[in-house]
Amino acid sequence: MNFKLLLVLLVLIAPVNGEDYHELDEIIIDECNIAIDEDNVEAVLEGDLSCDSQEYGILIGADNVRLDCQGHTIDGYFYGEGYSGIYIGNAEGIVIQNCNIRNFYNGIKLNNANMVVIANNVISYNYYGIYVFSSDGNELRDNTVNENNMNPVFMWNSNYNSVSENDFRYNGGGVYLITSYYNEFINNSIDSNRGLYGLKLSFSDSNVLHGNYVNGNSGNGLLMVHSEDNEINDMRLCGNSGSDISILNPGNNNLGNIFCDDKSPEWLPDEICISCRFDYPEDLFGMQ
Repeated sequence: MNFKLLLVLLVLIAPVNGEDYHELDEIIIDECNIAIDEDNVEAVLEGDLSCDSQEYGILIGADNVRLDCQGHTIDGYFYGEGYSGIYIGNAEGIVIQNCNIRNFYNGIKLNNANMVVIANNVISYNYYGIYVFSSDGNELRDNTVNENNMNPVFMWNSNYNSVSENDFRYNGGGVYLITSYYNEFINNSIDSNRGLYGLKLSFSDSNVLHGNYVNGNSGNGLLMVHSEDNEINDMRLCGNSGSDISILNPGNNNLGNIFCDDKSPEWLPDEICISCRFDYPEDLFGMQ
């Protein structure tokens, strides 16, 4: 499906000025392991949830569901043996907002879930932050995904997704795309993560990386493996412990206006990088 068409469909499903195109049934969630399996539901949390090791937080397997945690916490039990704080499977037209999710295996997991909006959430101290598998046309924006044991975002076999204005810091790994195509990563802060990279593309083509700040990670800044036809521009890749940019098995990628000091392999052309020692507009990346 065309990327622009998917975005149009996403807008049609998302609430506009507090109104929906479907009348939603309202429910209050006050315990863990709740499964929402009916379409057209607006769910709210009116208090924190504390889940044990054999429980999910909330499961969503229906279409056109809006969940607003209203700033409350869904708390798991030491990674929860594979359980997720919010699990969305075989569903579309979902909105998840204003949730604090911690101590699950996955903070949020999408499994064959399309046209989902994940916005204004705090996801921390999980094994994975947001795990996206075989899910297309989703939007992840304005989330804080920090201090998780592994990747803040792990995206596998997923296409036409938009990831923008998120804060990904102090995680055990960086953002990872594998066999994922036509995604957009715009104006994210990917900073001070551990592991081998800040942002990695593996066998992932035709993605757009624009305006991201990839700084101070313990491995490479941007690592690309067998990935081509990607648009990479207006990026700051500085102060990473490995190479700021590393392209293995390079294909035909379009790179421009990238601040970086270290590159590998060494035969990559020098003009790939603008030195981090040069001044750059603070508003280029939307942050300092």
